Amino acid sequence: MWLRSSQSAAAPKVAERSTFLQGTFEELELEAESVDLVVASLSLHHVADLAPVYRMLGRAMAPGGEFRSADGIRADDPRLHALHVERWEAFWREGDRLGPTEIASVKDHVARHDHYEPLTRHFRMLEAAGFSHTDCLWRDGLFGVMAAGREG
Repeated sequence: MWLRSSQSAAAPKVAERSTFLQGTFEELELEAESVDLVVASLSLHHVADLAPVYRMLGRAMAPGGEFRSADGIRADDPRLHALHVERWEAFWREGDRLGPTEIASVKDHVARHDHYEPLTRHFRMLEAAGFSHTDCLWRDGLFGVMAAGREG
């Protein structure tokens, strides 16, 4: 589905040369070298197998294009990952943010729908898909911001 940003009135010149897509990564069909920028926010951890998605994005990325993702990231060390999850769950309980029923619901959702990958695996998949200069721009526990690009 093609969408115009609700903010297009605030930046009409940007909106004129932009196309906004909505859908799941697995459903996207993008033309080769047709994309300058991909931004994913708290969405890629819902994809069970990221390698085909990264390959599709790699084919679609124009030379000089950039990829950014802010999402959950698994630690390579299982003990460290458990610590990150524990810290995230402690945040839920602070100040009664979530009650016991809500916490159980979130944990059930995570168990059924979330697929966290380590940075090292993200970088390997991105590089195999044709991306270069992979990097982690920021990380705090379970969450991080990744970057990659396609040589121009």
